[in-house]
Amino acid sequence: ATTFGPAANRIYYAPIVVAKPITITAMYISVAGGSAGTNAAVGLFAATSAMQPTGSALISSAVSTASTGLKTVAVSPSVVLAAGVYLTAMNPSAGGLAFDVVQGRTPNASGGWHSATFSAPTLISAARTYDGALSAVAWDAISTGSPGLSYPVTFAWTVN
Repeated sequence: ATTFGPAANRIYYAPIVVAKPITITAMYISVAGGSAGTNAAVGLFAATSAMQPTGSALISSAVSTASTGLKTVAVSPSVVLAAGVYLTAMNPSAGGLAFDVVQGRTPNASGGWHSATFSAPTLISAARTYDGALSAVAWDAISTGSPGLSYPVTFAWTVN
């Protein structure tokens, strides 16, 4: 698995394209290296045609990153997404954490993403101090690794 070590005071985004309406029922992050007293705000934004976040977060939750393992956040009530472009978002409370990432952009039949092995994560990000919530901040940096974007936040969904 490929891991990602985010810097403090950054919000990280990854775009997803929704081809037809879906209902989001859960969010997931996998903490590969946690630290006591740390958290990450995770969620989802609508995106502009320029792939920038817009409006309020459609989904937002703070998740403890104090221990390793898969963290599941129930999305209740569930959120229906129309066809369009969206950005997953993650804003960690500290540096020194590590997250497993899914790389590539190919959805699989069970509502997740096919993974592949790449040498380094590729993410887009912006400066943002952690406060436990998410707000749209235009990204201004791209960390380029191997081909394919990296997804530290994933979702469970059903097709409507």
